[in-house]
Amino acid sequence: MTQLDSGTYPHALLQQAWNDQEGKRRFSFHTYKDIAGDTEIINIEQLAQDRRQAQGS
Repeated sequence: MTQLDSGTYPHALLQQAWNDQEGKRRFSFHTYKDIAGDTEIINIEQLAQDRRQAQGS
């Protein structure tokens, strides 16, 4: 979050989304099952890949 707040996050699209939503951010917590099909989440594909690797698939 420090990188996002300082504008130095290496993923440009995520940094821009962070900047655009300044003052409107809220945090919630979900399981992978809750969010797996949400294509609006930036980099959801990477999360799916990381999860498969962690499970040894």
